Amino acid sequence: MSEARRLGLVVRPPHVNHSSEVFTLEPPRTMWMGLGQVRELTRATIATLLAQRPFDSLQDVLVRAQPQYAEAVNLVKAGALDGWGNPKTMLAQLERDRWHGRHTGQLGLLPLASIDSVSEPTIHERAAWEREVLGQWVSVHPLQLVTNELSQYNLIHSNALSERVGQDVTVAGIRLATHRFVSKQESMWLVDMEDEHGMYQVLWSGAALERHGPLLSQREPVLIRERVRTDRQGQAILTGYEIKRLQSTPMLSDQTERNPRLIGRAI
Repeated sequence: MSEARRLGLVVRPPHVNHSSEVFTLEPPRTMWMGLGQVRELTRATIATLLAQRPFDSLQDVLVRAQPQYAEAVNLVKAGALDGWGNPKTMLAQLERDRWHGRHTGQLGLLPLASIDSVSEPTIHERAAWEREVLGQWVSVHPLQLVTNELSQYNLIHSNALSERVGQDVTVAGIRLATHRFVSKQESMWLVDMEDEHGMYQVLWSGAALERHGPLLSQREPVLIRERVRTDRQGQAILTGYEIKRLQSTPMLSDQTERNPRLIGRAI
């Protein structure tokens, strides 16, 4: 996912009219996640969806693809029926008219009139659905879930780090991978990170690694205080010394923001 975005591809959730069973590249630069990623969606239903499409509504999918109830719910939550109305309304329909086994071609949903109007899903609801049925965030970047907290900081985006060599910066991101190694008998971690603008690497060692190692092993939005330097190839690399978990954590005080050395004590 992150590598696809690094290559300039727009990664989209699975959709019944665009996806195959696996990831599909649609020119010029759109990559559709495969229907095979949707939890509890059987190969038989995937085969039927591919053979019967295009579809134009939830009702059309139910009548011609005849999914099981759980499959229909997960398709809606995955975004596989996006473009045909409010997904929360679709889920309300499915909950009201739930069935056992496969949906029959003769069974249609009751009119919408008896369902109270509902609001569009929030970005947090979308994110929760995607993690539930796809196992990861696709249309939502994790940092979008903590925008209110991020707005309190003077952040540097990953695509501007090369302009800050020799400076201390504050960067937000989410961990992608960790490379562990030993240099001069000292344990070091090189952590691949990503924000909404690209990828970057942070080197951790010594007391900073010992203090923040457990948090560096998680995959949650974090705020990192670090110094920018360059590697042998002239690429920007960061030396981390403080980190703060953003999701479900209290807001740092103004005093903490003015003195980034306090971040570690605020966790």
